[in-house]
Amino acid sequence: MQTVYSKKYWKWGFCSKLYDALTPESYRESLRQVVRQLPKKSNLTLLDVGCGSGLLVDVFKEQGIEGIRYLATDVLDEGVAHAWQKATQNFKSGEALCFRSDLERGLAVKERSLDVAVAHFSLYTLSDDSLRNEVFRDLYKSLKPGGRLICVNPSIDYDPKNIIEESLDLLVQRKNCFLYGSKRFLVYPLTFWFGLKFIYSQLRSGNWRFYTREEIKEVLQKSGFKINSFKPVYAGSGIMVVATAD
Repeated sequence: MQTVYSKKYWKWGFCSKLYDALTPESYRESLRQVVRQLPKKSNLTLLDVGCGSGLLVDVFKEQGIEGIRYLATDVLDEGVAHAWQKATQNFKSGEALCFRSDLERGLAVKERSLDVAVAHFSLYTLSDDSLRNEVFRDLYKSLKPGGRLICVNPSIDYDPKNIIEESLDLLVQRKNCFLYGSKRFLVYPLTFWFGLKFIYSQLRSGNWRFYTREEIKEVLQKSGFKINSFKPVYAGSGIMVVATAD
């Protein structure tokens, strides 16, 4: 049974901007790994499925990624607004479009129009397997022949403590003592108790969906995808799968 907190969790996070502030470094690193899987060609049309506050755009900016037509969609206006603000700062006029849509009512893009679709921790909150599976079929239809899906979902090994530990290790590598101290003693305790533990409870209760490698493989293959690779990300709490639409 969903509570008010679970129903408003994402909206409150986007409105308050706490979502970005509390995002663990391990999550941003998983987005960097997604970016590394992009095809090495220019003029890509990419859809950010369930874009949230546009953290993928932050990584594009950090990595100096250019030559992308960026499309982004989310069910919450608050997320779309933040993603659009970031997109307008990172992309040239006409290269970005952010719009609200409900994935449970269909994917609002043309068939065979995308080079890449990125679904980074965005589909697991849909209300049931049949809806999630329908989105995967829609994603297949939306990709051009040879188009690429880069999908990350929570794994059965989702562990908040491991996520925090990896995040701190990543910050140590940056050799910024102030940033490390503020994250360890102030930010990440909030991340752990009000974010990661909550997500863990939703996954374990069945309100949201984690996957084994075999489960996500089966779903994607039934949708028509050819699996290219699997990789554990997010301190082992996520599975990244790269697949191709034939």
